[in-house]
Amino acid sequence: MIERRWAMHEACHAVLAKLLGLKIVSCHMGSVGSRNGMLPHCLLGLEVDDGAEPTKEQLRAGVIAAIGPMAVYGLMADSSDYDIKMALKWAEQAVGLGMANKFVAAQILVARQMIRENIHIIKDVTEKLQADEEITDGQVQEMIDSAVAVGQPA
Repeated sequence: MIERRWAMHEACHAVLAKLLGLKIVSCHMGSVGSRNGMLPHCLLGLEVDDGAEPTKEQLRAGVIAAIGPMAVYGLMADSSDYDIKMALKWAEQAVGLGMANKFVAAQILVARQMIRENIHIIKDVTEKLQADEEITDGQVQEMIDSAVAVGQPA
């Protein structure tokens, strides 16, 4: 069975992404190669029209979804390096190189709040990832919709 901390880390990416309007391209446990073997991953997509650049809000959403798990659960081996690189890349696109670090730092606070408010959904996604080793964009959205339907925040 997949280690819970890895599953929760990836579940955070997935739930934050969906709450912020991003697409989950794939979310698998143990599908990405690294120097230490296979790592879980959650690949996010910034939806844009053909040839268009992502908006600042889409980039901000990407930063929050990328950095969020580390804001709460801390650094996790190779995965955190990649998450930080993606967050900084999107931050640089959103606000420029000189402000990227401050931009990311500000989004960490947003991510912490979102995770606190939606931990029940993150736990559900974590369980699904542990059991099935993958989850789709639609399945995460269904879990969010179900939580809202019974009056829990999303």
